[in-house]
Amino acid sequence: ITFDNPLAPTATGSYLGKTKADVTPVSVVKGTAAEIAPYNWKPADTAGKTPYYVTVNFTNRTGAPLQDEYFMMRFKVQTEPKGTGILSAPTVLRSIPQCDTGKKPGTLADGETQQQCAVYLVPDGTPPQFLVFGSVLDTQPLIWKAG
Repeated sequence: ITFDNPLAPTATGSYLGKTKADVTPVSVVKGTAAEIAPYNWKPADTAGKTPYYVTVNFTNRTGAPLQDEYFMMRFKVQTEPKGTGILSAPTVLRSIPQCDTGKKPGTLADGETQQQCAVYLVPDGTPPQFLVFGSVLDTQPLIWKAG
């Protein structure tokens, strides 16, 4: 799976890294500055940025229960193939109506699926082109075309 040949926007990919999982993007929804205003992020973090809500289904394929696995921490949005990628905005322990990222993952049994969502602050005028899932030093991340 490469940027030249990414998965379709809602295709399921099987991640074979440290935490094995089936990963399926559900939606990428453009938000507004007004929606994220109540979260009091620093103006420097939000200036010139558009929020996108990314929702993803994760199915545990490790063969054992996972405790508090926040998969979205390893999920990035990219506006172009050579970019470093944009990590999710700091929303831990906050509830965002469009996303409900404040929910703690809890225990995910083997074979069980959980939906997670996060907010990504993307530079204005450069909508997400790719979604990438994998650990920081991963040479085989999953890559999807974003919409």
